[in-house]
Amino acid sequence: MTGKTEISYLSIPAGRGVNLAATCVRPADSSPGGNWIVIGSAMAAQRRFYQPLAEFLAGRGYQVITFDHRGIGDSADTHPRANKSSLSDWGQLDLEAVLQWTMKRGQAERTYLIGHSLGAQLPGIAPSATHIAGLIMVNATSGYWRNWSGLYQAGIFFAFHIVIPLLCRVFGYLPGRVLGKGESVPAGVAREWASWGRHPDYICRPDTGPRPRVFDKIEAPILCWAIEDDPLAPAKAVNALLDFYSSAEITRRAVSIKESRHAPLGHWGWFRESQSRPLWEETADWLDRQSQL
Repeated sequence: MTGKTEISYLSIPAGRGVNLAATCVRPADSSPGGNWIVIGSAMAAQRRFYQPLAEFLAGRGYQVITFDHRGIGDSADTHPRANKSSLSDWGQLDLEAVLQWTMKRGQAERTYLIGHSLGAQLPGIAPSATHIAGLIMVNATSGYWRNWSGLYQAGIFFAFHIVIPLLCRVFGYLPGRVLGKGESVPAGVAREWASWGRHPDYICRPDTGPRPRVFDKIEAPILCWAIEDDPLAPAKAVNALLDFYSSAEITRRAVSIKESRHAPLGHWGWFRESQSRPLWEETADWLDRQSQL
């Protein structure tokens, strides 16, 4: 059952003088507390891409927050060349700040997290992720280049070892057109991403300096959407990320090519209502079941 929703715009302090632009969508008759959902974006994706999903989930009774990482979308206060953020900042500062906001200012009884691609990797370095009530992963992988095969493996090897470091040196940032979708990315974010992708442990590589590591402390149930027609999320790479969440009970929901052949989902289609409304309904039903436990 769906109902009327209302939208508000937030500025969430996230440390080092950064305020994150965020959008809150909630049922029109909601009060403080209740069940909240944070949507974590893919690399360089703006929060507005996730607005239809946020409105759908609010119609199912959840209070939903989307946000732009520092240096992206409405959270970008300088040219990407001047932005000194790292990818670790996006997890341990940005995602952490939004999770804390829902739990404190939002007075959440339960906080759930939906992570698209990178958005399902960063909980592992956000301390408050140990308090979430559930994690939904979509098109999410561990990005070590050997988790791919064939031409994709060669392309990802080339990107992480040569293209990204070279372009960051030439431009002072990673131009958005290189990513196909999304915005230009600060050099510190792009370089760290490439560094992770060159190491078998990816985000868990041991030589990235002091930072929180909470993957194995996250005990919340996980619903993992594995999209077979997404070449950026092969089974080996998806499984490698799931292995990091060693303490969680994982439900894997595969969407076969046959199931999605009328409208191939790829890396982005799950978040388009015209293609995935039944999958959204299934996700909301899963959330409802978790909320009743």
